[in-house]
Amino acid sequence: ICKRVFECTKSKSTTDLLQPDAAISLEDLGNQSLLSKDSKIKSIPFELYKRRTSVFVRRETFLDIVCDALAEYKYLGPNQRADLVLACRLREKKESVTVLLCGTSGCGKSTLSAILGSRLGITTVVSTDSIRHMMRSFASEKENPLLWASTYHAGECLDPVAVAEAKAKKKAKKMAGVSQSLPKDESTDGQNSSKPDTRTSETGSCATEHPSPKQMAIEGYKAQSEMVIDSLDRLITAWEERKQSVVVEGVHLSLNFVV
Repeated sequence: ICKRVFECTKSKSTTDLLQPDAAISLEDLGNQSLLSKDSKIKSIPFELYKRRTSVFVRRETFLDIVCDALAEYKYLGPNQRADLVLACRLREKKESVTVLLCGTSGCGKSTLSAILGSRLGITTVVSTDSIRHMMRSFASEKENPLLWASTYHAGECLDPVAVAEAKAKKKAKKMAGVSQSLPKDESTDGQNSSKPDTRTSETGSCATEHPSPKQMAIEGYKAQSEMVIDSLDRLITAWEERKQSVVVEGVHLSLNFVV
């Protein structure tokens, strides 16, 4: 496809291309006062190669040629021209795109991110583990043991009592929001029916059960992910301001952050 596009572009080019046996004068090679005789002679082959392999056409003409070549090879799409314009803007760093790959360990995130980076021409490929490693430079293990812990052992750095209390408060807040959203008749009926159970609920809230090791591992993962995502959000904002495309992969990415 590239060869076909170049051939069509070369035929429609308005510039005079040098033939292989064409001669080139030293006056066409730049400033004569700054170049020595040897450098002039050495630059002649490069100038010949550049003029043979470089053509200049209008952007609209180039887009027409590429779309025709893609259609000739059966590469068709509903918004083909718009996608091509966007691809050109990405290559010229007039627009940027951020690709986020989340998943568990060993599912192929690093391999896929490297392939996407090479195919899309994105030179910046970042892992959330590297972001966490950079964050460790600003906090010691004693100051922030959660940051230094492994992702699957981060729950060991949390206080089970504090986690249980936080979950109980979150559940109570959720139930309060549900009761407020109900109609008045249903809410009054619910309050009347829940009066006999107030003692049991109070005793249950006082004696909060400690979360299981599995729940602690999940809560540790969530807490560590929030720390990493906070720094990642600032990095992505800076990349977007510079119109720099990036591929980010890691286990710390969640669907809430992606959405």
